[in-house]
Amino acid sequence: MNPTLSLSRPGRSALSWLALQAVVDLLRRGRDAWRRQSEARQTHLALRDLDERSLRDLGFDRSELGSLVAEIDGQAAPTRVRVLQAYHGLRI
Repeated sequence: MNPTLSLSRPGRSALSWLALQAVVDLLRRGRDAWRRQSEARQTHLALRDLDERSLRDLGFDRSELGSLVAEIDGQAAPTRVRVLQAYHGLRI
C-alpha cells in the first residue's frame, strides 16, 4: 500500500497545530504590546518628573509629552523634526 497525501482537507493534527500556532502568535503579540506600553509609560513618567527648565533645555514643552512619547514608541509619525526644520529653516 502506498500512502497518499491529501491536500484538500488538513487532518485533525494539522488543525490542532495551526490552532496552537495561532494562540502562541496571539500571546506573543499581546506580550510585545504590553512591553511597548510599559516602556512608553516609564518614559512618560520620567519626562513628567523633569522641571520646566530641563524640558525647555531639551526643546520640549510639558504639553508635548504625550505626543513625544508616542513618537519615541513608534505609535505616531516623527513629525517634530519636520516642524522644526520648517519653522527654523534648518537642514538636518
